[in-house]
Amino acid sequence: MTHVICLAGPGGENKTKLMESLAVELESRGLAVGFVRLLESAAPGGLTIDLAPAGLRLELRKDPGMSIEELAARFLDDADIVISEIHQGVKRAKLEYLPQGANPELADDPGLKAVVTGRADVPGFKTLPLDPARVADFILAEMMPAGEPSKVRVFLGGKRLPMKDFVQDMVGDTAKAMIGALRGGDRAGRLMIIVED
Repeated sequence: MTHVICLAGPGGENKTKLMESLAVELESRGLAVGFVRLLESAAPGGLTIDLAPAGLRLELRKDPGMSIEELAARFLDDADIVISEIHQGVKRAKLEYLPQGANPELADDPGLKAVVTGRADVPGFKTLPLDPARVADFILAEMMPAGEPSKVRVFLGGKRLPMKDFVQDMVGDTAKAMIGALRGGDRAGRLMIIVED
């Protein structure tokens, strides 16, 4: 199931770089990442929806009138995590990007988990540095639901094959059972099977 995280804060080149480097970091850990971003070149409410770091890119020139969850389910169902710039009125876990000169805006938002900033003058908030690896660590440890089922990804010729939750469970349980019968195969951890044809 896709998990949505909101990244609030002023837009611009630095926020875009943070989002993209965070996506690369999360994908290096085996997670597929999607974005729902505001489309600056469109009328107010326009969105860009894309699977990072490469893949589907869809530009919606006006607000489609869907919730973040509906957008994620409709356009980004292959993503494990969707990072959304849309956060107003969304009851989801949130990070706030706070560059130099900006003021915190989500101090009273119960969904705010931390502020991502290079500044040291943000009292009263849990702060994370502008370090994609540290932010990814925090997301995985503090913002992802516990007890999620094992995620299974199958690649054929370097291209990921889509799999629904039921098929992921079936393939994962079967592979774990077979590997568990091998000496040392009962250890916890990421399981990777490579079949050369």
